[in-house]
Amino acid sequence: MDFLNPKKQRQRKIQLIIGYILIFIAISLATLVMLFWAYGYGIGKNGEVVQDGLLFLASSPSPANIYIDNVLNSSTTNSRLQLQSGNYNLELTRSGYRPWFGNVTINGDSVLRVGYPFFFPTKIITTTIASYLTQPGLMLQPPNGQLLLVQQPDGNDFASYNLSNPKQVAPTLTTISVPTGILTNPNEPASWKLVGWAGDNVHVLLKRTYSTGSEYIMMNIQNPSASINLTKTLSLNSTTTVQLDNLQYDHYYLLDSSNGSLSEVTLSQPHSSILLLSNVSAYKSYGSNIVYATTTGAPSGNVNVNFYDGSQSYTIRHIPTDTSYLLDMEQYNGNLYVACGSPATSEVYVYMNPTSSLSSGVNQPLVPVDILRANDPNYLEFSPGGQYIIDEGGNTFGVYDAMNNNGYNYQLHQLSITGGLHASWMDGARLDISSGGSVSVWDYNGTNYQTLQPAITGSVVLFDPTEKWAYVIAGSSNSGAPYHLTSTALRIPADQ
Repeated sequence: MDFLNPKKQRQRKIQLIIGYILIFIAISLATLVMLFWAYGYGIGKNGEVVQDGLLFLASSPSPANIYIDNVLNSSTTNSRLQLQSGNYNLELTRSGYRPWFGNVTINGDSVLRVGYPFFFPTKIITTTIASYLTQPGLMLQPPNGQLLLVQQPDGNDFASYNLSNPKQVAPTLTTISVPTGILTNPNEPASWKLVGWAGDNVHVLLKRTYSTGSEYIMMNIQNPSASINLTKTLSLNSTTTVQLDNLQYDHYYLLDSSNGSLSEVTLSQPHSSILLLSNVSAYKSYGSNIVYATTTGAPSGNVNVNFYDGSQSYTIRHIPTDTSYLLDMEQYNGNLYVACGSPATSEVYVYMNPTSSLSSGVNQPLVPVDILRANDPNYLEFSPGGQYIIDEGGNTFGVYDAMNNNGYNYQLHQLSITGGLHASWMDGARLDISSGGSVSVWDYNGTNYQTLQPAITGSVVLFDPTEKWAYVIAGSSNSGAPYHLTSTALRIPADQ
C-alpha cells in the first residue's frame, strides 16, 4: 500500500509543495500582469513592452467619425480612447462638414484631452440682414453674446439685434441711441472704438473721436438715457486714457501720457483720484495686479517691465524702448500668467506666477515658461479662458498653450495682413480675421485653416452664443446698397 510507504508519502508531499508553489507563482504573475495592464502596459507590435495613455476626443458638433493613422476607429466623438504611447495623425469627419485634421502625442500613463475640434459646413450659406449705402461703424457684442450692436453709418445710434433666436432670417431689432445731450458736437460725424465691456454685460466703455477731439462714453445698453460722458464727469484732459478697473463699470484706471501718472478713480468720487504709479509708459491690469512699462531704473535704451501686486512693484525684465509695448496678463487653472515684449524685438516672454519668485528675495533672473516669436509683433492677447496666448506680427504667430506647456511658432502664407490688422480669438481655441475679402479661421496652432464667407477687410467677426451663426459686414457690387450686415450658418440645417 503506497499510502503506508514513507518514501511515497515524502514524494506526495514534495509534489503538493511544488504544486502550491507553482499555483502561487501563477497567481502572482497573473496579478502582476493585471496590475501592469491596469496601468496601461501592454505588448507592442514588435513584442516590446509599451504603456498606453488615454485620449479624450470631442468635437462640435458630434458625433463624428474618428480616423487614427487613416484607419477608421470603432468609436465616435465624444469618446475616450486607449492608445499606445506614440504620435498619431487624427482625422474627424461628419457628413455635410469639412474634415478636421490634427496630430497628437500620447504619453504612457497620461491623459490627453482634445475637446476643441470644430466643424465648418462644406457649403457656406450667407443671408443679408441689413443693407447700407455707406459702411457701418463699430460692431460689438457683450461677453454673454446675447446681443449684436451695429453703429449706424455716421451716427450715434446703434442697431441692437437680439441673438436669442439666431435661426431667424432677421433677428429681433431695436435701436439704442446715445443721448445727444451728453455728447460734444453731437451732430458732427464721429468714429467709435470699443474700450471694454463691464462684467455686467450692460455697460460698455467707448471712445468717441470727432474732428477736434475725443471723449469717453460709458453706454448703458439697457437704459441708454443713463449713459455717461466720462470725459466731462471726471474732468479728463486730452492726454488721459481710460480703462475699466477689474471689469467694474464705475471704477477706472486713468493714464495721463503727459507725465505717466496712473491713477484710480470711481464714479462715486469722480474728483478724488488715487495715484497708483508714476512714469508709466503702458500697462495692463488683471484684478488688483498691474503689469507696466517704465523707464524708472531701466538701463539706457530700455524700459523695465514691472509687476504691481496692489502694494509693491517688482521688475520682471528689461525690454528695448519703443513707442508701444506688448503686455497682457491672465489667470489659468489657478496660475497667473504674465506676457511682455517690445515690437523692437521678435520675442515675447511668458511667465507663470512671477511674484512667487520675485517676492522671495532671491536675486536670480526670472525664467520664462516660453518665448514667443513673431516678425514685427503688434498684437498680444490671451484666449477666452486663458489657456492660450497669441503673439502676432503680420501673418507670423507665436502661441503658448498653458494647459500642456507647449509653444508654437508658425506662418500662414495664405494670409495677407497689412495696415495694422490682426487676428482675434473666435473662441477659446480658434482665431479669425477678415482679410482679402473673406473671413479666415484656424486652430490656435496654425492647423485647419478655413476660408468662410465674404467680408470687408478689417470687419470684426461676431458669433451668437452657440457659435452656430457668424455675423460680419460684407461688400456688394450693388451700387444702391454696397454694404451688407450678413449672417452665416456654421451648422447644416439638420444641426441648427
